[in-house]
Amino acid sequence: MFNMISKINLQKLFALMLIVSFSILGNRNVFAGADTTPPTTPTQLIAIPVSSSQVNLSWMASTDDTGVAGYNVYENGNEITTTTNNSYYVSGLSASTTYSFTVSAYDAAGNTSGQSTSASATTTVLLPPTVPTLTINTISPSQYSLSWTASTSSIAIAGYDIFQNGVQIGTTTNTYYNINGLLASTTYYFTVDARDTLGNNSGQSTPVSVTTPGSTTLATTIPLSPASLQATPVSSSQIDLTWTAPTDSFGITGYDVYQAGAQIGTTANTYYTVTSLTPGTIYSFTVASYDATGDTSPQSTSAGAMTMPAPVVTPTTTPTTTPATTPTGTPTAPLPGCLGTNSFSVTTGLPCNSNTTTPTSTTTTSFQFTQLLKRGSSGNEVVELQTFLNNAGYSVGTADGKFGLKTQIALSKFQIANGLKGDGVAGAMTRAVLNK
Repeated sequence: MFNMISKINLQKLFALMLIVSFSILGNRNVFAGADTTPPTTPTQLIAIPVSSSQVNLSWMASTDDTGVAGYNVYENGNEITTTTNNSYYVSGLSASTTYSFTVSAYDAAGNTSGQSTSASATTTVLLPPTVPTLTINTISPSQYSLSWTASTSSIAIAGYDIFQNGVQIGTTTNTYYNINGLLASTTYYFTVDARDTLGNNSGQSTPVSVTTPGSTTLATTIPLSPASLQATPVSSSQIDLTWTAPTDSFGITGYDVYQAGAQIGTTANTYYTVTSLTPGTIYSFTVASYDATGDTSPQSTSAGAMTMPAPVVTPTTTPTTTPATTPTGTPTAPLPGCLGTNSFSVTTGLPCNSNTTTPTSTTTTSFQFTQLLKRGSSGNEVVELQTFLNNAGYSVGTADGKFGLKTQIALSKFQIANGLKGDGVAGAMTRAVLNK
């Protein structure tokens, strides 16, 4: 009974909805908005093989009255993916295999077009990695380095396997490998092969062999010397050293630094800072390289440099005053070589106000040149000038108080030596220098 009532009510509700729809839409069909038209079929499908495992697809875009939502991609009739683009890269395929592809379009309402005309492509032949070419280098009697040429392949190289006497001893993604701990007086054979990302193998390289020396005749292969050593002064106490690693730097673990032939340090870098040096001094340096076994190269070509001069520091001094000395004896006229307020004669060393033969002091005070002195001048101040020039090594001769040619020449030499105008005249600038 309840189900019957429900059905009647639903029928009334549906009829009421139809009436409302007709009143709003007029004579139009309420189902006219439904999309039943599929997109156009994609055209011009192209399939291009790009490797042994991939084919690239592209096609002309479809059209639709409400818009294309996407595309279905088929491989040998089986749908393999959908995409919103009009291209797709099919990967994971087998090498040297022919594949057939089609594409269909669909819209938002789920309408699907027919499949396009098929396009076929054959993947390329899968080439294994090329065989590496192996070489061997001696580091020490029990240590060797293997190196080889990089392999090529249709796909990426995943790595290399290393074999010793036919037994795999290691694997690497590099093109070199170190062999350690070999026995003396023993012959070893080494090979290497390459693998790609799919596990395809190149096959082992041509073997290379090495026979280690006997325990009593170990021949040491020493490292090469560092190159291009440079010494750069940085301050009055520091010089920076730089160099380049040897061309065959394989196995080198550090460098010894020498100053004038004596080792002063070691470093794992190609630079070193030398400190606590003496200002304005030339130093010579060399560098040697060493390996893990302790073998050391000959020292490099030397490089020299001079530290910078020490900074000039002007000391602060407190002037001292010489106490006045009272001479004994009877004062007379000034002695030769006395002028102005000078206390002692520059020619006799006696006090200027005494002719005693036993002066209390023989100290000579500094001159005080006050007059313009030139050729033709005479007097006690000329005597003082001549005495000064004689003491300074400018060869005036006898201090006779007459400003002659010899005095003029000597004064000119003095002026030139002190950066003055060498005119032989004791003018204001020259007197200032003389009175220092």
